[in-house]
This record gives sequence, structure tokens and C-alpha cells, in this order.
Amino acid sequence: MKNEYRQTLINYRLDRSKESLKAAKILFENNMLTSAMNRIYYSMFYSVQALLLLHETSFLKHGQVK
Repeated sequence: MKNEYRQTLINYRLDRSKESLKAAKILFENNMLTSAMNRIYYSMFYSVQALLLLHETSFLKHGQVK
């Protein structure tokens, strides 16, 4: 994978992570705890995907990331 494309993908995944965390805060403030936990999980998932890309590793499925 080319460095430029990898960096674009890392930025995309970090943006998705931030958006999911922002959604989690809104859900939490509205006492929607299960949905907030779901968004927190995805925020972490997207962040880990970005981190793995730094090491030139990439997975699509959650189980593979674990």
C-alpha cells in the first residue's frame, strides 16, 4: 500500500473514530447508555484500525482486529 493512500486511510479512520465518540457523548447525555456504549466500541475499533495501518496491517472484521 502506498504511503499517501495509507495516510489518507488512517485519517479517514481517525475521523470516523472522533465522530463515533462525539455521537457517544450525545447519546450518553440523553441517557441512551446502550447506544452510547456501541458508539464507544466503534470509536475504539476505528482507532485500532488506524494504529494497525501504521504497522502496515489491516483487517476488515472485528474478530481479526482483536
